[in-house]
Amino acid sequence: MTETRRRSYRKLTREFPARSVKLALLLMAASLLAFGQVGNGTITGVVTDSSGAVIAGTTVEAKNTETGVVFRGVSTNSGDYAITDLPVGIYAVSVTATGFKTYTHTNLALAATQTLREDIALQVGTAAESVTVTAEASLLTTESAELSRNVAIEALDALPLIGIGTVNAGTSGFRNPYNSLLTLPGISSYDASGAFTLNGLAGGFYLTETMRIEGQDATSRMFGTYVYTQTIQPSVDSIQEIAYQTSNYAPEYGQSGVAVINMTMKSGTNQYHGSGYEYFVNEDFAAGDPFSRSGGCVVGPTGQACSTVGGNGGKFRPRQRRNDFGGTLGGPLYIPKIYNGHNKTFWFYNYEDFFETTLYSFNDTVPTPNYLQGNFSQISPNGTCSACGQLGIQTTALGTPTVQVDPAGNHVFANEIFDPASRAVATSGPLSGQGYAQPFPNNTIPMSRFDPVSIKLTSYFPLANNSNFAGNYATTEPGNRYSSIQTVKVDHTIGPKDKISFYQSLLTTQNLINTTLGSADGLPNGITAARGTFVWGYTERLNYDRTLRPNLLLHIGGGYINSTFNDATWWIRSGLYFNPGSALGLSGFASQQNFPSFNGLYNTAYGGMQNHCCPK
Repeated sequence: MTETRRRSYRKLTREFPARSVKLALLLMAASLLAFGQVGNGTITGVVTDSSGAVIAGTTVEAKNTETGVVFRGVSTNSGDYAITDLPVGIYAVSVTATGFKTYTHTNLALAATQTLREDIALQVGTAAESVTVTAEASLLTTESAELSRNVAIEALDALPLIGIGTVNAGTSGFRNPYNSLLTLPGISSYDASGAFTLNGLAGGFYLTETMRIEGQDATSRMFGTYVYTQTIQPSVDSIQEIAYQTSNYAPEYGQSGVAVINMTMKSGTNQYHGSGYEYFVNEDFAAGDPFSRSGGCVVGPTGQACSTVGGNGGKFRPRQRRNDFGGTLGGPLYIPKIYNGHNKTFWFYNYEDFFETTLYSFNDTVPTPNYLQGNFSQISPNGTCSACGQLGIQTTALGTPTVQVDPAGNHVFANEIFDPASRAVATSGPLSGQGYAQPFPNNTIPMSRFDPVSIKLTSYFPLANNSNFAGNYATTEPGNRYSSIQTVKVDHTIGPKDKISFYQSLLTTQNLINTTLGSADGLPNGITAARGTFVWGYTERLNYDRTLRPNLLLHIGGGYINSTFNDATWWIRSGLYFNPGSALGLSGFASQQNFPSFNGLYNTAYGGMQNHCCPK
């Protein structure tokens, strides 16, 4: 069964179009002042001389120390300057002006969406002389009233916020960057699906928060609400920084009521950098369950029970196996003898894979062998009543001390099955006009009386593997989850005035069996309610910036997101469509693709076929 599902799994990815949710064809707009439009930052201030008089027309340069790319601004008549749309990173700000010493301030760390204040006081002298400031910039925010918090990738890696597997992992399984929400003051009621409460305001609903990747909307609108954020999430190692803006943010973010989550993605630098990692989980490395012994544990209707004898004396370790691995690589685009992209063209690539294998245990209820043959004598005084004591079934006539009788004067007993062919209506006596029927002898339905549809139905029910009436089908089923993210980013400086960047991400998740979201029940294909999880998320971003004048910037951004969420049923996974007409001889179905739903065949004590419903 496992290998069949693997083949069906591959077939599904090629053939089945599924229920696709087109989340958005996103933002294509131009802005004259791009303050944080792509999640980048701004350096601003006033240029003065040593007496405090403003200096106009002075060129201020901000050089990214990792890429070598230089950004420029010019002071106005009031001495003010602003260098906007700066990628996250470390900068050196410098000014060279006639009659003044060269001013340089190094090691200025600029965060996502941050407006950094850098006032420049020039000293009289020659350009050959210099004044170098190495002190870090003030952390006091004076240029904006917004409340925000920045989480760098170092914090994501260092803090225990990245859930692996089922712990805070959400739909996709692998590490969840949105778990960094837990670092925010005022956060509560957070779960991996994306819902949270911040400062008393409930998130997780339409238009209450906005997610941005590379400055453009990437908010999950799955089913019209803010859930399943991981369907289009970037890989943790492809993120440079996350800025959480929670109050008083700029007008361009005004469509959000709770928070703006702004992600800035990593870019290549003038140096080649790479990384590799693996998070490995195996039960052999885990601590055993307290008060347990290996080999002495079973899974029952109420959970796992471990005996105090048997096994080798070691602690029981539930099976748990996960791998989350990948790597990054980035640098300048360099083709020997053809192109040298240092200080100009940079690329970055990230790949992440997540594998998880889980052995699910089930304790289902299916018809006993006698039930399948129409023999219900064990559970009624009309038959052998051999299980009446075990199941607490009344052995005397119902209604004692006032015995219940039918219109023909027969006593009525528990769990009797009546022959529909013997139905009649009393014509005399105190119960005249009431209908009644005769019970099957020995509470057994002759198989010759089985409807052809019923005979076909019984062929789908698995055989009990113990003698219980309920909980008589103990089984296990392997569940395998596979997720991956591929990310690429390219940045190119066309010239002193023009810059362009491109970002692309592809996410896939495929999971045939799970219990949390997939309703896996251990029943075989055909009657199981199990649903798989199949997710595809595709994100593209293209941003172009042109400096029209030293104090005027043109920004154009375009993006595309496609998110598909399949919770495919067993018949899709197996590449088949169940046809009740041909399979069971039934008709009148609006959609002939699911096993029909049958209820009322199950009692929690006496057994039968447990309630189940065709997958939706």
